[in-house]
Amino acid sequence: MKEVFDEFVPWFRGPELHFGADEYLSSPELFRDYFNAMAAHVRSLGKHPRAWGSFTRMTGDAEGYDRDVTINTWSTAWYDPLSAVRDGYRFVNTDDCLLYIVPFADYYHPTGLDADFLEREWEPHVFAEGMTVEPKHPLLRGAMSAVWNDRTEADYTEQEVWRLVEPTFDILAGKMWNA
Repeated sequence: MKEVFDEFVPWFRGPELHFGADEYLSSPELFRDYFNAMAAHVRSLGKHPRAWGSFTRMTGDAEGYDRDVTINTWSTAWYDPLSAVRDGYRFVNTDDCLLYIVPFADYYHPTGLDADFLEREWEPHVFAEGMTVEPKHPLLRGAMSAVWNDRTEADYTEQEVWRLVEPTFDILAGKMWNA
């Protein structure tokens, strides 16, 4: 993985680089070693490391993990925002239940995000299951939505995906940029 990052990091101009680190279900010790080694390696390449939050599922807490990493809190079961605050991590709300689209699947939002909910109730500090952090918490770096192509065998086009994401762009942009 270090060789892959060595080759491709120069292609990216932004200050952060995401190294993944999610949904690994084997050895917690290997996961911790990988997380810490990749965070250090990404920094050695001149980027600030970012990773998916998985500490709760892997080891119960973030003890022994590099704390100078921005965490995408994507699932309250894998690592929730209250734990990120407790552990001192900068984090981005990427809540799967509220902000993921998986086109034509039978989970998350296969036909697009819930625009009414996003307009009326959602803000970057709001997570699934009624979980929230303080609005504008200093560790909360914002929010982002995601589209995942889990259904690789399905026959759909980029234009069809655009039709799923476009209706909520203005709502998300307004709330993410202004909040």
